[in-house]
Amino acid sequence: YTAYAAMAAEDIELVVFVGDYIYETSVNRQPRPISLPESKDIPTYRARYELYKSDPNLQAAHQRAPWILTVDDHEVANNMIAGIGKNGQDAGNPAAIARWLARRADAYQVWYEHQPVRLGAPGGADYRIHRVVDHSDLLRFFVLDGRQYRSTYPGGQSQSIDSPARHDPSRTMLGFAQEAWLDGELEASPTTWNVIAQQTVMTAMPIPFFDYLVYNLDQWDGYVAARERLLTTLADRQISNPIVLSGDIHLAAAAALRLDYDDPAAPDIAQEIVCTSISSRFDP
Repeated sequence: YTAYAAMAAEDIELVVFVGDYIYETSVNRQPRPISLPESKDIPTYRARYELYKSDPNLQAAHQRAPWILTVDDHEVANNMIAGIGKNGQDAGNPAAIARWLARRADAYQVWYEHQPVRLGAPGGADYRIHRVVDHSDLLRFFVLDGRQYRSTYPGGQSQSIDSPARHDPSRTMLGFAQEAWLDGELEASPTTWNVIAQQTVMTAMPIPFFDYLVYNLDQWDGYVAARERLLTTLADRQISNPIVLSGDIHLAAAAALRLDYDDPAAPDIAQEIVCTSISSRFDP
């Protein structure tokens, strides 16, 4: 992929990768049709990383600069929710949950084997990925995990119109332990720029659909109270120059993060950059 070749040719200092390094399923389309079976265990996840990493341009991009990586859903499976499977479909089914956790353990093991991370080896399905990566007194990265600890979708659907459940303060994107950790790390940060590297779009993004507004509940729009808690921390503690890096949706965008999106005079609390994809297209 030529984007990786261009990265390797640039005078870059580091790469921040916010997830979906692989897709667990295959697609028969150009320029590179893939016929591997779905990755579900250690051998099939290894085969997929080995195929991806055979690309010379990707190799060159890794050789050019260090990478800071986190995990989104497709490193395991689409729309993974904590310990209850894809789309939360295994909730209430102990046998299915056991299979899901075994799959997640295998996926994390193979991710660790193939990625340049300074983390200990995973010991099972529970693997702490969130961490602080210091660059200098100028710049600090807060690398988050928005998949492993999140609450299930409000109403059990990944897309919906507005509902009280979308605003429920008992629901969390990061898990309350990671929220508390992030609050403490942000407050203690001495750097000029504070970059939150995480998976999904944080800004409010209602989608007009006939007479309704529809929300992508896989993003922070499905976890409104959690978003408000984070933005309140950034505002109340006057965190210096907060920037959020997001991914997931295969396009590039920029947005101002606010507590009140209905008030045109509401202050911007942070800036978000949605990082585009290398090889995944956006479906209009």
